[in-house]
Amino acid sequence: MGMATKAKTGRKRIHHRDSQDTTINGLSKMKDGRWRIIGTHIRFTEADERLAIAKFRRMTQSDPSRDAIFMPQTEPERYGTENAKHIRSLQLSMNAALVDPASLWAHVRKEIIERPLWVAEQVGIEQIGYLLDLPKPEPLPTFDELKKVWTTYAKCATNQRQKVVRAWDDFVETTGIENLRAITPQLVVSYQDDVYARELSGKQQQHMFGGIRRVLSFARERALAVDTINQCLGYLKILKPSETSTVLDPKPIEVGDWQKLHAASVGEDRAMILICLNAAMYLGEAIRLEWSDIVEGCISTRREKTGKCVRVCVLWPETIEAVRAVERKGDRIFLNYRKEPLRICGAMRRFSALADTAKVPHVTASQLRDGAYTAAVQANVTTALCQLLVGHRSGMADHYVLRNPQMVKPATEAIRAHYLL
Repeated sequence: MGMATKAKTGRKRIHHRDSQDTTINGLSKMKDGRWRIIGTHIRFTEADERLAIAKFRRMTQSDPSRDAIFMPQTEPERYGTENAKHIRSLQLSMNAALVDPASLWAHVRKEIIERPLWVAEQVGIEQIGYLLDLPKPEPLPTFDELKKVWTTYAKCATNQRQKVVRAWDDFVETTGIENLRAITPQLVVSYQDDVYARELSGKQQQHMFGGIRRVLSFARERALAVDTINQCLGYLKILKPSETSTVLDPKPIEVGDWQKLHAASVGEDRAMILICLNAAMYLGEAIRLEWSDIVEGCISTRREKTGKCVRVCVLWPETIEAVRAVERKGDRIFLNYRKEPLRICGAMRRFSALADTAKVPHVTASQLRDGAYTAAVQANVTTALCQLLVGHRSGMADHYVLRNPQMVKPATEAIRAHYLL
């Protein structure tokens, strides 16, 4: 007897049976959870069975134009380039109550898969088929997260970080916003008007507005909600300090105010204010001086602000005597109580306390520099020597003055004659 042979029946037809016990021919679910379209190499992931079936039918229909203008899935590189623009257009057309990004994403994706023609008509995007694989949006960072990123990673002084955080907190508290999407041009203009009404100086307004932008810019650099932050920063460009509140004219210190300030000073405070007036320095420049910068009664250094402009000065006998009275504890001349380099915030507090003691609270540290330059100019000292004294760039003279700081002696003597003699 011959052996019975099994007849060939061909490849078994593969299909999927959904939860409603309906057979979906041409679609199968793989063991790893992905979906496969029979007869093609197309694989896709979709947790929702109903959406997976709708997507399969959209991808395999013979006449795409009957439901929507469908573009094939063979050009996935275009998903990213057009995605942001399409999402913004869709957000305008969908239900305004869907404020949660995850809910909006799910709603938009569902409508594109199930009613692509309706979505295309609503937003005017004919090639709506490109959005079948929408990436799920990440939640917006909270305000506490934005401040934490700034205070943790910003490379600046502690007091500067605190100033920026205070500016951001003021913006949030004044406007009452709850998330970044609440920032609108109208809200920014309203906040600007509120700041103008406080009668702050132009410099203070500039610091406040800059601090708000710095928090968002730094968060963007850390890849937090880049698209949303870019939009917010575009709106925040409206914030500009008022011109009427900005004071640019110098205010030289009066001779009487200087005499009171000088008489009330002792120790390091006296050396500090004498250097500011003698060398026409800002307070922040004076406290950065090192002992090695003073040689044979002359200061020879470079401005930290530019790194190139030289600073030279011939010290007065009164300044030399005050500096010698300062106890030498390190490389820097001026230290705090912990024997660490004195910072600008500590120096400003000490100057304010000295001004209160001298009963001239209206005097600021910058007026010493303004007074020095003004006194030198009024004494008919050449502009070039005045520029060398205050640290302005003067070309080749910068190189020669380092060899001979005595060149600026006429300027320093004119200042001494105006305030000390």
